[in-house]
Amino acid sequence: MHNYSSIKWFCFSNEDEDVDIALCDMLHFISSAFELLRRNLANSLFEEISVTITREINKMFLEDVIAKNTFNNEGAKRVANDVNKSFLSMLRIFIDNPESHCVELLEACKLLSLEKGTSILLQEALKFDNDKAVEETLNELSIKVLPVEMAACVLRNKII
Repeated sequence: MHNYSSIKWFCFSNEDEDVDIALCDMLHFISSAFELLRRNLANSLFEEISVTITREINKMFLEDVIAKNTFNNEGAKRVANDVNKSFLSMLRIFIDNPESHCVELLEACKLLSLEKGTSILLQEALKFDNDKAVEETLNELSIKVLPVEMAACVLRNKII
């Protein structure tokens, strides 16, 4: 995760459409670990452990990549694409409906991918202490699980 989280997302350019080697290494490591577990554990135990691992990876992605980096539009789109296409596709090999275990990460990617005007308006709404209004605004954008504090962090990390 360290190599992927250290990419300079704030100056990312969309010239290279290939998957970044740092993501490939991470996905290879995760898929190898899942494959080893699947071969050596009973199905019910593998399912339980793989869901737990997926939730931890979700948390690490949020804390180590999204919360600790600043993103330009291209970087934000790339992370969202990496999560939605590469990461979730790899998980689908091992887990049914991996999206249900990565809801916070998917919602954070959705916030990163918002258009400029929507991001500005949402950042302004988050400045007020009216938690009920903020939650309603986030709900309108289908952000229902990501905590308000993390939503604010994600929006602060996006270069507008």
